[in-house]
Amino acid sequence: MTEQQIKDTLSFLKEKFDKETAQAETGLEKKMLEREYYHNFDLVRQGINIFESKGGQNSDYECIGCGS
Repeated sequence: MTEQQIKDTLSFLKEKFDKETAQAETGLEKKMLEREYYHNFDLVRQGINIFESKGGQNSDYECIGCGS
């Protein structure tokens, strides 16, 4: 990720966190949102795109009964 992408993603995460925290009804829900936010924040600061889908690549597990 470029420095601008990191900056934009962090801004998006902060806005999303603030909005969802304001709508949270319980302390547990707020704590879960906080934990998710800080986890994603750390990943983005490392340059990891949290929105990129791996699509199950490199997985040792197989979906049973899903047609794959």
